[in-house]
Amino acid sequence: MEVLTTAEMERADQLTIASGTPGFALMLSAGQAVAEAAMDLVEEGAGRGGRRARQQWRGRVCRRR
Repeated sequence: MEVLTTAEMERADQLTIASGTPGFALMLSAGQAVAEAAMDLVEEGAGRGGRRARQQWRGRVCRRR
């Protein structure tokens, strides 16, 4: 995984949006990735929740209001 500076990430977002990806879709994808990473940490650490909790989190992140 490559780590970007704030300026580099801003530029990457701008280029992605300019190429046709809606900003909402971009942020939704980012939110899903963060939620999945958090669930992985929970599964590795406390061992509670497991697969069912991960599926519930995915459902919450993917829902549009």
